[in-house]
Amino acid sequence: VLLRVDERPVRYKLAQLKSAFLTNLAKILPELEIDFPEDVDPWREYFAGIEIEGSMTDLPRVGSDKLKLYLARYSIYQGYYDIRAQELLLSKAAIRAPFDGVIAETAARVGASAMTGGRLGRILSLEDLEIEVALPAEEAAWLDREAEVVLSISSMNWTGRILRIGGVIDSATQTLSVFVGIEGASLPPVGSFLEARFLTHKVRGALRVPRSTLQGENEIYLVEYGRLIQREVKIARYEDDTIILASGFAAGDSIVVEALEGVVPGMQARARVVKQGE
Repeated sequence: VLLRVDERPVRYKLAQLKSAFLTNLAKILPELEIDFPEDVDPWREYFAGIEIEGSMTDLPRVGSDKLKLYLARYSIYQGYYDIRAQELLLSKAAIRAPFDGVIAETAARVGASAMTGGRLGRILSLEDLEIEVALPAEEAAWLDREAEVVLSISSMNWTGRILRIGGVIDSATQTLSVFVGIEGASLPPVGSFLEARFLTHKVRGALRVPRSTLQGENEIYLVEYGRLIQREVKIARYEDDTIILASGFAAGDSIVVEALEGVVPGMQARARVVKQGE
């Protein structure tokens, strides 16, 4: 139990409603014996089973419209449902934590007044931790939702999975919230900053090249038979310093990866193989 609201007014009101219900039911039992002798036994047993401190059970089954009209005239149905509504209200007097966790914040003290809609505190689950990661909106379409997400802090690592992706872009940062769930006995410290590494969809046969390779919007230079040629390519993804080409090249092509100025297709050129590390 996290907190308990003073339930005495609700409990007293419930006792008052039950007392009125018993009074109305006691008034009609003698008449039921005369007018509905075949139905009186279930109602007599129901009357005897009502306890002021106990919960109400379901009303006996009513088989005829005439008996139903008779009960409604003496407010039996209204009294019954008034009691059930008050019982529901009483059940909300104690607020219980829906999971095992920790109390992260308290905004109320014993004896304080609680306003409707007011914040009473904040609790965090330690069973299934959920981490919110803000990603640039254009990156969300690349995420592989079935792949594991690696979360790390210092030398510690955890694995999680994408639970859901928010549907509203933050207007200030142009980011989408990606919620990653972590399960297990060992969880990151609550409130810590983690680095998240996501896997993206695979692009088959793709090639990553420096951004300087791109000429214009979607063209590159190649050296073929000693001359420069220009070819249109399909760009799968832009990154910070590189781009990923999806098509427009073939194995063995000599691609110009340096920015060129003052050149035109057809000019003589000689390819220089760039070794790793140069």
